[in-house]
Amino acid sequence: MKVEEIINVLEKLNPTLDLSESETVIVDKTRGMEWRLILLPPTVKEVVWSTDDFLVQAENEGGDDWEIIYDVDKFQSALERMIFKHNADEGITWSTVSEYLNKYCRKDD
Repeated sequence: MKVEEIINVLEKLNPTLDLSESETVIVDKTRGMEWRLILLPPTVKEVVWSTDDFLVQAENEGGDDWEIIYDVDKFQSALERMIFKHNADEGITWSTVSEYLNKYCRKDD
């Protein structure tokens, strides 16, 4: 399937999407969210971290009290900081997520 065909299918599924053939950014106007559509050849694989991973780590570390300890509203900025500042020689691991979770997402900060 060509890029143009994929874009046409996505636009038919959700007519409020603002798609451009020349860009990989998709803006969902109904939710005010920005999504990235990146088409990769089959020989390329990527590892993706998300705020969901911060949630999982918060639940693991905080147990039933995680919502008392961590501020979910801080997960996105901590994720972005982690991606931008991580040590590329070491990569990002669950320990990295834990470090950023505890440094930037605690409610007592």
